[in-house]
Amino acid sequence: MPEDIDLGYAVRLPPRRAVAYFKQKGYTFSWDWWEVWQAQHAKAFTVAKAMREDVLADIRNGIADALAEGLTERQFIQRLEPLLAKKGWWGKAPDPQRPDVEVQLGSHRRLKTIYRTNMRTARAVARHQTMKEGAVERPYWMYDAMDDARTRASHAAMDNLVFPHDDPIWDTHFPPNGWNCRCRVVPLSREEMESRGLAPQDSGGRLQQVRQQTGIDRRTGEVIYREGTRYDGPRGPMTPDAGWSYNPGAAGGPPDPNLPPISQALPPAPGQKTWRDYGLPAVIAAVIARSAARPSRVDVPDTQEARMAQFRQELTEGGFKPIRFPNGDVAFHGLDTPDGYIYLTERFVYHVIVQRPHEKRDEFVRYVIPTLKDPAEIWLEEVEVRGKKTLQKFYLAAYADKGAMVLVRENPKDAWVSWTFVPTRDGNHFRKGALIYARPREEER
Repeated sequence: MPEDIDLGYAVRLPPRRAVAYFKQKGYTFSWDWWEVWQAQHAKAFTVAKAMREDVLADIRNGIADALAEGLTERQFIQRLEPLLAKKGWWGKAPDPQRPDVEVQLGSHRRLKTIYRTNMRTARAVARHQTMKEGAVERPYWMYDAMDDARTRASHAAMDNLVFPHDDPIWDTHFPPNGWNCRCRVVPLSREEMESRGLAPQDSGGRLQQVRQQTGIDRRTGEVIYREGTRYDGPRGPMTPDAGWSYNPGAAGGPPDPNLPPISQALPPAPGQKTWRDYGLPAVIAAVIARSAARPSRVDVPDTQEARMAQFRQELTEGGFKPIRFPNGDVAFHGLDTPDGYIYLTERFVYHVIVQRPHEKRDEFVRYVIPTLKDPAEIWLEEVEVRGKKTLQKFYLAAYADKGAMVLVRENPKDAWVSWTFVPTRDGNHFRKGALIYARPREEER
């Protein structure tokens, strides 16, 4: 590996990993760019206001071709403009919900942004994978802000700062760190680092969550705010642009098609606490006392296709956005819970609904989303899947019918979710691990 890879060199390399990453990336629809947030972009390709599948597919295929063939920005635009113009996705058009407001569809400026953003993030994924594989020889990563007349001052404040490859700063500040960001990361051995007169930094205590204005919803006038991450460095603070406080390299990659089905929970492992260790009351007092109104059950269709279609409809109406992958997989993302966004793959839902019809979980499908949005408790537990330990989240909520509660189980790493409807007398069995959220009692709100 060259000691210092510049952008020109990287562009000339066969982008094998960047192409492979982008080809497996799914796609989803969004009206405003902030509807698909940060790491969700690593899973799903989207273009704001491209609400037709054929239009989105043309743009996505154009990026894939540009990566594989090494097309320039100009060549990319020349190929796409006539396709998009023919389909009517060009220039300005009335907002379908507010005809008095015009919105920008395709333009040279938008295609430039689409090209630059997707080319740089795809290469960031490939670069991150390569650097992680070489971290034994080059465990120190140096931020290079290019440092020319076009470099933003906050990015220049990061220039030549070195951190270990596993420092938390790379979770939020691995470039690109904004629109048109040209920053990069250079891997170094200890000898290479010291020969430059540099020493590793430690981001401990210097990373802070900040509230960023992300945009304005022109349909409602609402100002949109989202969380970002600021690094208070030795030469001044650096906060990635709104929507960029994530690592595209670490977040990229498809769902693993070889993941096993639903696992069985282990007894509490050594060191795993239970509800008693937290001084919590038994489940009937803790959960039923804060129960919600009972959602309606659904009639279960007869065919497998109809059952899956019903579940997709319930998810999308409840706030999930579908992601379609080239291999035929469908995933869902974007539902905000007290512990962050949920991302799940449809094949695991298929496992629960279609392959286990005798359990009749379908009829409780409308309990799933309110349980995720407003659980009474969330537990993070160590479980075992085919001999391998992993972490899973358990969302618990109770509903005012028949003294029962809903358990939604999520694997945050491998992107699956299942649910069941259980009597409250059995609920304490699931209350173990780390309690990461407890809904405030009514008197505490």
